[in-house]
Amino acid sequence: MITTLLWVALIVSIVITIFRAIRRKRKYGKVGGFKSYLTSISLYAVAVVNLIAAHMESLGIVSWVLTLIFILLGAYFTKFIPVEEKSPFVKDS
Repeated sequence: MITTLLWVALIVSIVITIFRAIRRKRKYGKVGGFKSYLTSISLYAVAVVNLIAAHMESLGIVSWVLTLIFILLGAYFTKFIPVEEKSPFVKDS
């Protein structure tokens, strides 16, 4: 029962963060093209691969390799993320 609730909570949180990421990209404009989306896509793919591997109880070499590949792709495509003029997390002083 508890594990089912945890799976549902995990899936709901992944869906919510995907929609928040899309809304944030639309708010700041579509600067950077498709390559700027690939970091988010690859990091969400890591979550999905590990979710599927844990659900099937097969944390084997395939899931490890896919996780490593998606993390490396996400790290590579961070250079295509546009730099914002003003960060919403930094307060003016």
